[in-house]
Amino acid sequence: MTSKTFKCPKCLSIAQVEQIGHLETLACPTCGFTQSALIVPGEEVSLFSESKKVRLVVQWNENNPIADQIARLRRLVPHLADTPMIDLLQKAKDCEEFDIGSYNEIQADKLRADAGGYGLTLVKCAE
Repeated sequence: MTSKTFKCPKCLSIAQVEQIGHLETLACPTCGFTQSALIVPGEEVSLFSESKKVRLVVQWNENNPIADQIARLRRLVPHLADTPMIDLLQKAKDCEEFDIGSYNEIQADKLRADAGGYGLTLVKCAE
């Protein structure tokens, strides 16, 4: 059994929190308020910022004009919407692939799945 102190949510005086296994109980000696909570440890979840980064590139479709594909890409990838179309066209000119940036695995997979709805093909590359 472990014990720690906490402020009572009712009267704000110092109260004891006792922990027995996964059960924590707050008991205020001043106002008599008590509250129990069952704490169930879960799996450790990795944060986006800690997950492995990958680069995403667009593979251009030769059958569609690049300007149309860039317009669709700007709707798919928010940070490209602020870049002027002429700048993106200049960067994409004479390239088979176009680098759209670095993403964590979860974000990259979501963008890749959404890209099909825009008629685009995104490929993951190691960072």
